[in-house]
Amino acid sequence: MKSIYVCNTLSDYISSINIQTLKENKIYIRDRNVKKGPYGICLWCDKLLVANSFSNTLSKVNTLNERVEEDYYIGSRLTDVKVYDNIAYVTCGENDNIILFDLIKNKIIYQISCGINPTNIGIFENLSLGLITNMMGNSVSILDLKKNEVVKEINVGEYPTKSYIYKSDYFICCESNLGEDKTGKIVIRSINKGEAIKEITVGKSPVDFYYDNNLDMIFVSNFGEGSISFIDLNNFEEFKKIYIGGMPRGILKKGRFLYVGDNFNDSLIIVDIFTNNKKVIPIGKDPNGMTF
Repeated sequence: MKSIYVCNTLSDYISSINIQTLKENKIYIRDRNVKKGPYGICLWCDKLLVANSFSNTLSKVNTLNERVEEDYYIGSRLTDVKVYDNIAYVTCGENDNIILFDLIKNKIIYQISCGINPTNIGIFENLSLGLITNMMGNSVSILDLKKNEVVKEINVGEYPTKSYIYKSDYFICCESNLGEDKTGKIVIRSINKGEAIKEITVGKSPVDFYYDNNLDMIFVSNFGEGSISFIDLNNFEEFKKIYIGGMPRGILKKGRFLYVGDNFNDSLIIVDIFTNNKKVIPIGKDPNGMTF
C-alpha cells in the first residue's frame, strides 16, 4: 500500500492519502493546544520526520499506527529535513544554519552555518554531498556530508527555493523571483564554478520542481500563476504548460501522475501527465512539504 503524506501547516496535521483509494487519514501533530506548524517532511525507516515551523521541533511519526512518538526542540523556524547516515539535517530558517540531529541517540550533535534563510536541503548519498538553498541569501551552499562542512557558496538568481544535483557536475536551481512582476527560471549551473550553463524560463513564482531521471524531465509548480511547466532536459526547453488553478506548491511524481499541493484551495491535485485530467482532494490549510 502506497501513501502520500502532506504537511498542512495551518491545520496542524499530516494528510496520509492512499494513492489507490485516495482516502485521507489525518495524523494530528498538535500537542496540548500548542500549534506546531508541520512544514517539511521526509521518510526515515518506518517513521516520518516532520520539521515544525511554529514549535521549532522535530517530530517522529510512526507510519504503522500513524501517531506522533516523540518531539525534539531543534531551532528557530524549521523549514526542511533530510536524512543521511541516521543523522537528520534540519534547516533553521531564522538562524541561518543546519542542525544535525542524531536519530539513534536522539540528540543534537552539530550545527553548520550556511546562507541567509535556508529553505530547502537536498541530500545526495552517492556523492556524499548536500545542497542547501538559501532563499533570502540568493545562494546555494554545497555541503560535504563526510566532513559536515560547507565547502562552497554559489551565488544564484533571486529568491531560490530548491536545488538538485544533475549528472554529478551540475545542479538544477529554481530561481523564483518570488513577489516580482516577472517570470521565474530553472537554471542549470556548474557545481565547480557556479556559472549558469542553461536557463529555462517557466511561469510566475516557481517554488518547487520534481526531476524525473528516467524521462530526463523537470516538472515545475508555478505558484504565482496556477500552472505546471514541463521541461525537456534533452533540449533544455519548456515544451508544455498546463493550468491547474490555485497556488501550486509542493510537487511529486509517481508513474504517470503528478501530485501537487494547492496552497490557495487547501487541496491535493492529482494530474495525469498524458491526458492532463486532474482529480482534486480537499485536505488541510496551507499544504507544504510532501513525501511518499
